[in-house]
Amino acid sequence: MLKLLTRSVALMAVTLTLCFSVVAGAVDTQQMEPFYKGIASMQPSVVISSSGSANCLDKVLLKSGYTANVTWTLQHQVGNTWVSNVNWSGSGKTQINLNKNYFVTHGYTYRLKTVATVYNSNGGVVETATKYSSSVNF
Repeated sequence: MLKLLTRSVALMAVTLTLCFSVVAGAVDTQQMEPFYKGIASMQPSVVISSSGSANCLDKVLLKSGYTANVTWTLQHQVGNTWVSNVNWSGSGKTQINLNKNYFVTHGYTYRLKTVATVYNSNGGVVETATKYSSSVNF
């Protein structure tokens, strides 16, 4: 009887371990967003045409009652360092968009950096969030 109980407990432990492994493996960390107090989402992206025109896009969505100042920086990589090419800024409430083009040079990796400083209705800073687009080789 004790042998049967031991086998049953061992079998349950193995089954639970396998179940949790499958669930943990199903999580897509690329899609996970950190919790923001005033930001609903940020979606920076860079698309580079064959002629070298980098189309920098972003949509910063804010939760109700918040405003933000946003700075976008197109960067290229030199070794392990990211170097700024150009900056843009915007501010507002509800939604702040970026749709800008900038010509880039062959031989580098590029990304768009978004920094949003969010304010409450009293004008106090509630958070500063940074998000990067995927890197694009050109």
